[in-house]
Formats: sequence, structure tokens, C-alpha cells
Amino acid sequence: MIWTLIFFQGAWGWGGKGHDWICQAATYVVQEEGLRNLLKFKPQVMGHLCNVPDIYWKDLPEEVKKIGRPSHYLDIEVFQGKPRDIPRSYSEMKSKFENFPSPASGVAFKDFHSETGSLWWRLQQFVDRAVALKTKIHSPAPSGPKETQDYNYPYNQAIFAMMVNMGLMGHFIGDASMPLHHSFDHDAQRAGHAGLHSYYEDFTISELPASAFLEIIKLAKKMRAQKKEAFLVKDTAFDNIRELSLKSFSEISQLIAADQLKTKGTETQKPVRMPFEKTKKKFAALSVQELSRSVALLSLTWDQIYQKLDRPDLSAYKSFQYPFQPEFVDPDYF
Repeated sequence: MIWTLIFFQGAWGWGGKGHDWICQAATYVVQEEGLRNLLKFKPQVMGHLCNVPDIYWKDLPEEVKKIGRPSHYLDIEVFQGKPRDIPRSYSEMKSKFENFPSPASGVAFKDFHSETGSLWWRLQQFVDRAVALKTKIHSPAPSGPKETQDYNYPYNQAIFAMMVNMGLMGHFIGDASMPLHHSFDHDAQRAGHAGLHSYYEDFTISELPASAFLEIIKLAKKMRAQKKEAFLVKDTAFDNIRELSLKSFSEISQLIAADQLKTKGTETQKPVRMPFEKTKKKFAALSVQELSRSVALLSLTWDQIYQKLDRPDLSAYKSFQYPFQPEFVDPDYF
């Protein structure tokens, strides 16, 4: 079990390509015209931001990474079969469940947050940060070239901050569609499929053709148009990401089934996988579907934020400011 936890702590939700695709694709699926007209010029910016939590933030000091790492996952087994009945307050949820035995070890939790995660609360934090810009984002628009490129001009500051929060939250919505981000068996080691986490999210995604990106956009638009998925019809981002996580959690068995083995792994021996050519179709079908769900939910969440901001006029935003290394955002829900 120790090996599994160490492995997961270094894992990426969908690898760089997957996270980049999620945020870039979402710019094509946004429905609010005012927001879409801004983001259509920013797909590369949003794709970059979507990877920041797995790249720049994971190169920060260990004490920072220890705080941020658990916000990428949430082990649903901890909720005793009733994940929809948990308190919204993280501290109340922790008080309710921290005295149960850990699903991973069968004994008391040593560090509840690091052992269980906090993905749903992390998304809500970034949504709240974006909505909190409501007053500032309606500041007067720049009136000339100097103000247009003044990074400290309130209008520019607010829109830049909105985009940064939107891009960063995209990472966590991406994490929610990856099945193994929701189980204590993070690497499918106990199922005899050790190594599946990185094999699926990184290697198999790297093999997706460029045409898969267009398919993801198409599927995400269809999901939003149909409004049938539970993760697209709730009132809050917290409720929607919870539904997406539950959907992903339910597909762990499908992911394991797609991972065909020559030899099953044991506690001392790694599994031997079938050649990728024999399994790539199943992996591709599953990953495209799961990535599409994140794109659909992310674009919806962006639209909802824009609506809560009272649909500000973003047309005057022409700043060249680029979010190369956004500051780490401490979780605020403990």
C-alpha cells in the first residue's frame, strides 16, 4: 500500500496532453457569447493554466506540495457508500468520517487529508475566487493604448484574474473524470494492474490522434445540448463535480477490463501488459468519453461564472499579460 500512495502522489490526472486538451477544448464549447469571444483568442493560455498544478506547482517546496497534492483526488470509499449525503463544509465532513477506519489500510487515518483528498472543495474554491471579482470586473474599460497594456489597471486585473482562476480550476475538473483519482487503490495495484494509473492517463493519451481532439469537442457539445448527464444539471459546481466523480468511480472496472494482461501482477511482481495495439481501441473510446465529460463540465462552469458576474463586457480586454507561473493558491477550506 505504501508503494501505491507514493506512486499516486507523483501522478498526473491526465498527463500534460490530456489536461491541455480539456482546457483548450472548453474554449470551443462555451455558450455565453461575451465569454466565448474572449476565450476564442486564449485557448493556448487556458491549456497552459490547466497544466500549472501538475507542473509548476509540483516543483515548489515540499511543504507546499504536501498541502496541494491531496486536492487532486478524492477517495470516494471513505464516505461509507453515501457520497451525496456528506456535509458541504470540509471540516464537518472530516469530523464525520475521520474516525472510521481507512479503506486503504483498515486502521485509523494518520493524515486524513493526504489519505483521502479534497478535490470537490478545491474546485469550489476556484469558482468562488472567480465570482468574487464581480465588482472589480465591471470597472471602466481602458480608454487608450497605455491603459490597455497597464497590467495594474483594475479592468485588466480583474479579467486576467478571472481567466487564471478559470484555467486553474480546469485542471481539477480534469482530475475528476479520471477513474483512479477516486479510489484508495490509486494505481490498481490491488486489482493486479499496478502501473495502470500512469499507463492510462499519460501513455495511452499520448497515443490519441489529433482527430480525437475534435471528437472530444463534438461529444462535449452534444452533452451540453442534451442536458441529460447528472454532472451538468446541478445548481453548484460542488454538486456537479461530485456527480462527475461518481460517474468516473463507477468506470474503474471498465478501465481495468480494458487493461488486458499477459500476466497479472502480484505484491512482488509487476503485471505484463498485452501489446498496446491490441488494447488501444478500448482505451481510446474510454478516454475520449471521459475527457469529453470534463470539457462539458468545465465549459458549463465557466458559463455559470460569467453569468454570476452579471455578464461583464470583456471586449476591451487586449492585454498581453501571460500567466507564466501563477502563484500557488492555498486551500482555504480546512
